[in-house]
Order: sequence, then structure tokens, then C-alpha cells
Amino acid sequence: MLRKYKLKFFDFKLVIALMVISLLGVHLVGMASPELEFKQLLGVVLGIIIMLIIAVIDYSWIFNFQWILYGANILMLLGVRIFGSTANGASRWIDLGFIRFQPTELSKIILIVFFAKYLMDHEDAISSMKNII
Repeated sequence: MLRKYKLKFFDFKLVIALMVISLLGVHLVGMASPELEFKQLLGVVLGIIIMLIIAVIDYSWIFNFQWILYGANILMLLGVRIFGSTANGASRWIDLGFIRFQPTELSKIILIVFFAKYLMDHEDAISSMKNII
């Protein structure tokens, strides 16, 4: 699951640029709505922690769970239809109480992983009508 990660391959410039842009965003949110500044900062910190954890996970290990991820993706999207909160006439969010979650953003990543693995497994028969359908 976790590969032997070498720090020399980690792009620290990208992480620093991300942190600077994120902190600028937190500052701008704080200027517009001071009561949301802490919530925005908490989201940035949580996002950076998740990013660093995901950076050390071997992506080929994730390929083993392509069908589970695809099924979870469908369940999340059905959950939005059934339990989703509506904003501006559209249901896009699932309210978990402490956070509102938008499953369609995660769905983009899951679909890329699913189809990448599917196309890798079926590359010799990719032009057959069964695989196209």
C-alpha cells in the first residue's frame, strides 16, 4: 500500500505554492466574512493533510479497488438524489452535519481511476463492440 517514498521526488515548490495560494484565499474569505475565516483555514489544513497522505499511497494499489470505488461512487450520487440538500434549485451537496460534501467532485477522480484501470485491462480488445458499449 505505502511505497518507499523518497523525499527527493516530492515537489516542495508545488506544495509551498499551494499553501501560499490557499492562505491568500483564507485571507480574502476573512476580509469578506470574518466569521468564516476559521472554517476556511480548517478546510485548508485538512486538505493539505489529506493531500500529503494520498501522496505516499501507491496508485497501483488503488487500482485493486476499482469496482468498489465505482460502486461507492454510484451510491454517493444516488445519496445526493435522495438525501441531498438543495441550493439555488439544484441538489449537489450531502450535509454530514459537520461538513457539506459534494460527491460529484470526488466522482471525477474515481471515474478517471476506474476507466484507466479498465482500459489497461482491455487494451488488446479495446476496439471490440462489447468494450465500446
